[in-house]
Amino acid sequence: MAYNRGALIPRFVASTSNGLVLLSVSLAFAVMVATAWFLTDWMIGRRAETYRDLGFDDPRRPWEIRVGCLAPIVNIVGVPLLLLELAKIENRWYRQYRNIVWWSILWGTTWLLVLVAWMVRDSATVQGIADNALFTAVDYAVAAVAAWWLRRVYQGFTAPEGHHRAVRWLAVESLQRPVPIDADRPDVLTTREGNSGAAVEPAGQEPAALERDRVVGAW
Repeated sequence: MAYNRGALIPRFVASTSNGLVLLSVSLAFAVMVATAWFLTDWMIGRRAETYRDLGFDDPRRPWEIRVGCLAPIVNIVGVPLLLLELAKIENRWYRQYRNIVWWSILWGTTWLLVLVAWMVRDSATVQGIADNALFTAVDYAVAAVAAWWLRRVYQGFTAPEGHHRAVRWLAVESLQRPVPIDADRPDVLTTREGNSGAAVEPAGQEPAALERDRVVGAW
């Protein structure tokens, strides 16, 4: 590897980088295998329990489920098919269908990127190695999104039935006073307190003018 295209980087830096890459790849592979095995066992047990509650035996053998979940290339179609079957027999189809479909798209895209990266790999030039690293980083990003979406699918099956966000309305006393019946009459003004609707004075006349008219009428 070159530094600024003019000088080689120190050997210990290259060795440390290679060691960290190998360590991270090994840990990622171990986590992937453990997760795949755990989810396969969960799939077998979940299907068996669901069919047992319905009074039937699972029509698929455990080895068939393991092949469909663990065999490369086959699991691109096998895992979504098994998940859709499980959602159907558990009456979770409408809630899980979209999650399963979106995860299946991400899952297939991850495999497609892996195959493309393997076919167009170039380790003969520095630019080819850099392109491989960039393509691998994009593949890892898509795989991370697929793993996060798989978590949503798993929680959709393990969450209790009816466990979802709900909007609850709380009835409280209104702070606005009720509108009087004759509020739409422009020639009548209502009292401010009590909203009794009783007329206080005709619209358009001042209280002083009313008092003057009463005095003149008395004389």
